[in-house]
Amino acid sequence: MKNRTRRIAIVVGAVVVLWLLGDFIYSVVIAARIRSWEATIERDESGVQVGCQAYELGAGDDAILFLHGINDSPACYRLMAEALAERGYVCHAMRLPGFAEETEVYASGKREEWLLALERELKVLKQNHRRVVLVAHSLGGAIAIHHLRRNPQAADGVVLLAPAVEVASDRSPLLPPETWHEIANRLLLSTKYTQSPFGLDAKVVTDADYPYRSPFSARPLFDQTFALIRENRKTGPQFTTPMMMILSPDDRVIDSQAAEIYFAQVAATKKELHHLEDTGHAMTVDHKWPKLVDFIDDFHAGLAPPDEHMGDEHNRDKDKGDEETDKGPTE
Repeated sequence: MKNRTRRIAIVVGAVVVLWLLGDFIYSVVIAARIRSWEATIERDESGVQVGCQAYELGAGDDAILFLHGINDSPACYRLMAEALAERGYVCHAMRLPGFAEETEVYASGKREEWLLALERELKVLKQNHRRVVLVAHSLGGAIAIHHLRRNPQAADGVVLLAPAVEVASDRSPLLPPETWHEIANRLLLSTKYTQSPFGLDAKVVTDADYPYRSPFSARPLFDQTFALIRENRKTGPQFTTPMMMILSPDDRVIDSQAAEIYFAQVAATKKELHHLEDTGHAMTVDHKWPKLVDFIDDFHAGLAPPDEHMGDEHNRDKDKGDEETDKGPTE
């Protein structure tokens, strides 16, 4: 009996030692790959990857705020923003704090910071434009849901593109994605990073065509993402902001069926659900992106006219700004 117990202890000890050794080796390999990848990235003076900075295009009374998803940046909206700017919208693509920055900075992000950043961007646009529509993709959709269900007047409408209501199980055999994530948190002790084995989920566009996506995932950011998803569950009846949701039947990243269920529960009196065929999760850069532009334009046209008082207030603020500009600086 003692010999059997001793053998079991030896086997368990050997497994633990081998796992810790493998975990350490994996952490060294990942760190080397991150350094190698970082060496190829050009960054501006603020440490943001060139091409991934926030930007604003167009002119007009109505604005569209674009909010990107995880491992991504405002670059994912460049084509759409250019097209919508030509249709008379001010298009502002925001960058979530830490995103497109060095991996260590990126990994330190918190959902509270993301929500505050969205709140600030919406307030500025609402102060300076007649009407503001928020367009949010993936993780951005989860952030948008979280903010707008508590602040329904923060935007005049929201377009959710493949929102992260739940994570798809297509790439998670046997167990739900969040369970695998928790297992990884407990077993990968020496590193908080993993390299995704999956490329861009798109039908036509590849990672080579779209080089602005990080190939490395920081598990702390997925902690924050899953927390947002949990907090958003069953909140559809609280959501009253006019909504349009666009899903891809072939999405392998988010659970489209769960998103449809959430949509059905939404209490907004104006809501639209569309399915974009022959595209993947990365629909903002895939070949069907012009269709998204048409959807957004039509959705905006169908919104109720802005409140007259709000319109008068906007005009007074605009006139006041023009008067101050005419006066010039005072001593």
